[in-house]
Amino acid sequence: MMKFTNRLREALSKIYIGFLMSDVENIRTPGFIIDKMSGDQIELMLRNLFLPERFFIQLENAFVEKFGVDGRTALYSAGKKGGYVYSSMANFTQKSKTSDKDFNNFAWILLEYVGGTYASDVSLDLDIENKVFDATFKNFVVCEKNGKGHIITEGGIAGIWSWLVEDKTIEATQTTCQGRGDKKCALIAQPASQFKEQIPYNVQDLPDIKYTEMYAEFNKVRPTEYTKLTLDEMIQAQVVNYDNGKVLLGEIRHFEIDAHILYILEAECSKLSGGEDILFEVAFNQGKEIMANASSPTLQFIMDYLSALGWGDLIILDIDDGYKVDSNFFPWTQYSDKCRYTVFRGLLSGMVSQVLGKETRFKKYETDMLNS
Repeated sequence: MMKFTNRLREALSKIYIGFLMSDVENIRTPGFIIDKMSGDQIELMLRNLFLPERFFIQLENAFVEKFGVDGRTALYSAGKKGGYVYSSMANFTQKSKTSDKDFNNFAWILLEYVGGTYASDVSLDLDIENKVFDATFKNFVVCEKNGKGHIITEGGIAGIWSWLVEDKTIEATQTTCQGRGDKKCALIAQPASQFKEQIPYNVQDLPDIKYTEMYAEFNKVRPTEYTKLTLDEMIQAQVVNYDNGKVLLGEIRHFEIDAHILYILEAECSKLSGGEDILFEVAFNQGKEIMANASSPTLQFIMDYLSALGWGDLIILDIDDGYKVDSNFFPWTQYSDKCRYTVFRGLLSGMVSQVLGKETRFKKYETDMLNS
């Protein structure tokens, strides 16, 4: 078993990750947030975006209140599938393809990046032979606020660890959580058969999605027509604050996440009767809250703000019977042909409603693959 808690290693890791992310994370292009990764003889350009932390907090609260264990499982399933897909797309190092020493080092560096972006005070025990990931954190996003963390903390880590050790039976659960009154969040991820007590999760239908030429082509950075502000420019102008991957609009924290999560959340939430309606309403309320915190709550601000956070090149049009939104270069995945844009429509509806002072809901949608 390998244990990583050494302060020197942590400091060196933060220096390394700071250097790495300054090179790979592109926040200087309107409409796009791109992470650049190294693949097998090719450079991988992964499409990310920023979402408010409170969106996940409120979604978990609403689903658990409405659906109980089924709600927890749906959220966990979305997180695990999202973590697995992201790891596959990013071509993260897998156990069978490297030495135990290099695998341990990669897992440590990856966790330190996660810790620097989503949490603090990270400690990790790895038992590679038995595929056990045992970690503690402080201040992990979402779960420290609601005591749940089914999507990002439990599900996300389960998916990443499943990919790394090449075992889809890996599940994860939090044994302690700051949001439940504990001093730290503690999580263990391992094959389901190794848990001494029964856990509520059994999610093994993980999608095998790879980085393809089609993905690269549809998500290729292109010049925008309607919006020109970048996230970097919004930070420089102090419209938002930025610190180590954390974007703050007023008191609303945002964090970066792989764009696949939009599609996966929609698919998993829709499996429960009324689940997609709750997903829309949570996004709607979050959109209203965002604009209530905006220094300039206008339709132009909505366009610039969403574009800068990676949602494509947006324009909001006043038409005869209401409003229409076009988003060129919206993040594309192989799920796009089935997407109903529930989160996007919900956010936009809430934001526009707050600006206009009257309820406005975007219910109709269509996809034009020529301007995805």
